[in-house]
Amino acid sequence: MEVSLRNKRISCILMLACWSLISAVSAQERGTLDFVINPAENTILHVFKPDSSNGNCSGLDTRSLTVQSLKSAKRTLWANSLKIENGVPQGYVIWISEANGPHHVLVANYTLRGCALVESQRDIKIFVGDSRLKEARAYYERLLKE
Repeated sequence: MEVSLRNKRISCILMLACWSLISAVSAQERGTLDFVINPAENTILHVFKPDSSNGNCSGLDTRSLTVQSLKSAKRTLWANSLKIENGVPQGYVIWISEANGPHHVLVANYTLRGCALVESQRDIKIFVGDSRLKEARAYYERLLKE
């Protein structure tokens, strides 16, 4: 596994426009919005990289991410989309279902801490019952449009 940090960066000092992407970070922490390659899925992720984080990693630990735990937790990924508002990534809207029926919709943000990606979640809703699919889809679409 290799980590690839891109040089394309957006300076971010916890202003309102960047707040949802880095909501798990304290208000005093400075850093940049950056890109990393998730080697487990071979996908590019937008992450908050604190200035104190070292980018010299030979591997990237992604085990704690929701999308990484799907198979072991017997979950199904219905949708996963990056939400961008005014050119700034706002987080990933994720829709999953459990093997026993409930659907979960949430927004996930990622922070690079050392050589591990840490996920923070917000706007989490769980849908059960006969209309769970319809309700989860409507909420997922609403989060993308907000």
